[in-house]
Amino acid sequence: MRRWILAGVGICLGMALLWTLWPQESQSVGQARSNSAGALDPAGRSGSWSGLPWAGSQAALNPQSPLTPEAQRQREQRLIELRERYERAEQTYNTYRDATRYPHDSRPIADHADRTRPFDPAVEDKTMRNERGEPVKAVKIRTSQSHVFLSGADAAKLSIQAFDEQG
Repeated sequence: MRRWILAGVGICLGMALLWTLWPQESQSVGQARSNSAGALDPAGRSGSWSGLPWAGSQAALNPQSPLTPEAQRQREQRLIELRERYERAEQTYNTYRDATRYPHDSRPIADHADRTRPFDPAVEDKTMRNERGEPVKAVKIRTSQSHVFLSGADAAKLSIQAFDEQG
């Protein structure tokens, strides 16, 4: 039963496809001759193509021919319109991007390790630099601070250590 339904649907789709692709013979021979002086469609058949953008310009059908002055003016006008549309779209995008940006102090929590663990000691390892700002590869500097936030009578212990390759 299912095969018969699928076969029927396939036949209907095939008929619809043939109906849409079958050449229309509704014009008489006299009408076809009168239209043959007009524009041709891309397949070379005669017919009325006046509703299409390229119908008024034979230059659009033949890419090797130069554009007429009117066609060139229309092309430049269209280019100006497209540039204006692009500028409006870019301005809209920039406005939206700026309006939806997070505030500067609203950053991912991974950027604020001191806030996630406020009572852990702060330790930072860096390479020592010479007077020209170039790194000295043999010496590492470690700075540490026992507390990040202090309150009242709290005291913090600060330390600076230098290590060579052997530690």
